[in-house]
Amino acid sequence: MIRETNNHSMQEQESNSSKLSEDVSARTSFHPPNIKSAIDWEKPDFDELDLCMEITTYILHGQ
Repeated sequence: MIRETNNHSMQEQESNSSKLSEDVSARTSFHPPNIKSAIDWEKPDFDELDLCMEITTYILHGQ
């Protein structure tokens, strides 16, 4: 009975340690940020440009 309990607790510890190592590797993985280069800034997305124009028009006509 005691050996059975010890085996069960050892299995729990092993499964917990494997989960912990997965969590640590997930937190320490590096993903570089998505940064636009100077060339990308010179080519605006037309949806972004359209939104900026709508906001500018709204502000100018709202005052």
